[in-house]
Amino acid sequence: MQGYLRPASEGIDADFAHRDPRTRGAGIRIVDLEYDWNPFHEDLQLDWSTDLGGTAFPRVTTFADEHGTAVFGQLVARDNGYGITGGVPDATMYGMSPVRQVTPSRTSWVPAEAMVYASQFLEPGDALLIEQQTVGPNGGTRYVPIEWMQSAFDATVLLTQLGVTVVATGGNGGENLDGPEFLGRFNRSVRDSGAIIVGAGSNTTRERLSFSVYGSRVDLQGWGQNITTTGSNGNLQGGTTPANINIRYTRSFGGTSGAGPIVTSAVVAIQSYLKATDQEVWSAAQIAELLKETGTPQGGNTVQQIGPLPNLRSALKKIEVDAPTSTIELTQDPPRQGDWYVNPTVRLSAEDGWGSGVNRIEYRLNSGPWETYDEPFPVLTAGQHTISYRATDHNGNVEEANDLTFRNLGQPVTATAQARCVAGKAYVAVQARNDHDGPVTIALETTYGDKSFTNVAPTGNAYQQFATRTASLAAGTVTVRATGSVNGADMSTVFTAQHPGVNCAN
Repeated sequence: MQGYLRPASEGIDADFAHRDPRTRGAGIRIVDLEYDWNPFHEDLQLDWSTDLGGTAFPRVTTFADEHGTAVFGQLVARDNGYGITGGVPDATMYGMSPVRQVTPSRTSWVPAEAMVYASQFLEPGDALLIEQQTVGPNGGTRYVPIEWMQSAFDATVLLTQLGVTVVATGGNGGENLDGPEFLGRFNRSVRDSGAIIVGAGSNTTRERLSFSVYGSRVDLQGWGQNITTTGSNGNLQGGTTPANINIRYTRSFGGTSGAGPIVTSAVVAIQSYLKATDQEVWSAAQIAELLKETGTPQGGNTVQQIGPLPNLRSALKKIEVDAPTSTIELTQDPPRQGDWYVNPTVRLSAEDGWGSGVNRIEYRLNSGPWETYDEPFPVLTAGQHTISYRATDHNGNVEEANDLTFRNLGQPVTATAQARCVAGKAYVAVQARNDHDGPVTIALETTYGDKSFTNVAPTGNAYQQFATRTASLAAGTVTVRATGSVNGADMSTVFTAQHPGVNCAN
């Protein structure tokens, strides 16, 4: 239903961001420069403390629409199991009217003044979304971003200097902001307010919609059509009946008004992650560059630029600072009994959550040099050992080293096998030496017979010659199983000894 939140290339993949409490908007304030909104909608559950303007900048209720409610829902609708979910549901949301009360009976549209007024409530990393447009140089309904007006440009510069990310809807006038009639006001080499300007794209192809402004100054796009959210015309649920105002949903919100909150959601998810991981929040220019670099490219005629659609999965992976987590496993055959190992095999693995991915695992044995782990390896030396291990991801985040200390018995038995001829017949001779510090039981197992020896003393030997009853013998192996007592517990180990082939008929 909310395709704009789904994975790329359909949406911005806010679904991915929702899985981590650090990327859901917590700790970030959003101010929507908006005429009116309904904070009591069932999926917003807010109140009039969201109104920053109060009586100085009163809401305009004469439109009888729910434009602001739709924007609020796209951003912060509750993640409550019904209705919709906002792109950054844990952000703190406010509205700010662009209209000033001049006299008791007269108001004036002064968005720049409203932006400056709102700045007192915002801190670095917070966002102000401009849901306004103004008539451009071509008049009529040829709407453009409000920074066409010098006062709005100056207010945006002020907010940018304060560390607030300003996201400005581009306007629905279909204008080319690079046209000569714009006098270079949307040319960054002439002037740059710092705002992220948003165009409106198709929800299926990411092509510019005909009504959207375009040009080199337009940074990013969001859906400009078919947006499911709270309020608006109620054509999904609730209709326009006044009694249903708190349960009203739409499936057709759009314009650059609908695109703006989609991009703002991406901006706020990034800032909330930076803040939650004790990093400095980024400037609007830094975030815009990140979202452009990692976004899903614009479709269609890219000469009419509206920029890429943000891709939060790719963007967050690029800035992720969480080190991977590695694990270690020591195995042996047969399985370990008691607290000692017998020549265990070391297996290391690591995972990086939703991050950039594990680049390498490293280990060192007994404070030796760090080595790259490629495959499982055995520890064959007897005594106490410490294995240190860590993982590094593709962003260069290095895990703090982990240590595992263990005792290894080493090789309890040294075995050899030989092939020899006796009276024209082939025999396999097997000798096993007890290298353990206590008596062991040794079992010799071959294709030609088995033999067990009990209580073989330390440094003692078990020896048996097995008749093959043939004149020739191919190279092969014999199995040696040794069982001894370690700290009162029986422990077994199995290994093989190779023997060469022999031909006794010659």
